Amino acid sequence: MRSIDPKRAFSLHSSLGKVVGVAIAFVCATGALAALAPSIDRALVPASRIDDARAGDRRARWSALLASAEAHAHGGQVIVLSAPHVPGVAAEAIVRHGPRHFERLYLDPRDARVRGRGAWWNVQRFARDLHRSLFLGENVGIFVVGALAAPLLVSTLSGLVLGLRTKQRWRVRWRAGRERALRDAHRVVGLALAVMALLWGATGAWYWAELMLGWAHVSVIPGLPQVEARAGAQPRELDELVELGEAAYPELVVDSIALPTARRPVLSLLGHDGSVLARDQACQVLVEPYEGRVLGVWRPDAMGVAERWAHAADPLHFGELGGTPTRVAWGVMGLAVAIVAGVGPWIRWRRRRA
Repeated sequence: MRSIDPKRAFSLHSSLGKVVGVAIAFVCATGALAALAPSIDRALVPASRIDDARAGDRRARWSALLASAEAHAHGGQVIVLSAPHVPGVAAEAIVRHGPRHFERLYLDPRDARVRGRGAWWNVQRFARDLHRSLFLGENVGIFVVGALAAPLLVSTLSGLVLGLRTKQRWRVRWRAGRERALRDAHRVVGLALAVMALLWGATGAWYWAELMLGWAHVSVIPGLPQVEARAGAQPRELDELVELGEAAYPELVVDSIALPTARRPVLSLLGHDGSVLARDQACQVLVEPYEGRVLGVWRPDAMGVAERWAHAADPLHFGELGGTPTRVAWGVMGLAVAIVAGVGPWIRWRRRRA
């Protein structure tokens, strides 16, 4: 870093802050909200949590959860069942009423009793969609948000060049006036969270690259097996299909089930097998629901490097690698990075006025 001209580094860092600092701050703030959203939703929706749950509680069978959800679906179709193995978290059913109307049913995972209903648009859904695409649609939104990864990376690296050259890099001079203290705090917090900013920049760049690959009809994740939809046909009993999938993938702990639909006539068992940095989709069994055949098994230890990275990006980006503690930590650090990015343009403006 000593060979880099500090004046050029400062000019680059300052210019990026002026042009995209506020935009980066907004995206980081929405990312922080997305990381904290599951905890916020559980606080806001009493039916989504089981306050008297214990680690050793018995769990209702999947078929019982499905039957209870269908009995309260008011004619809708249950398309997803989720029952994470996390004490205190309610099971959840996603019910579709028509092409664009969805609702949530919260169930007690111990006895399959319906505890309440919730809107599809909860805090997590709102925050994830806002952070991912700014509600501009998958193509335009992800392109715009992902494109901010490059200036985030360059701004962080140039900030490291400047900050590490400062002898008193970790000192905040609180008594030197508000403006001086703010500049010092901008440097100190930026240095402290540089690794996280680089991590978010790298995973954000991956989402952008993934979009570009999709436009070129290239995917590092294999597509779903082709299964012919059977109008009016009834799938086999759900517990039978779960047992079939668990036999094909004994290490899998099933946390959720994507049920067959007309557009997606495959049943998916998703969960975890103890692998580090793997979202639920990485640990998956695909089942033909009418004949009861295993169509495929996705497991992290059998994936190539690119596919494995694609499934590791989300846990790294949103802090899902360690449950609630890491999500909260990611949220707090994301908010701090947002403040650092937002303060940068103000510091530049004050320098220009001086």
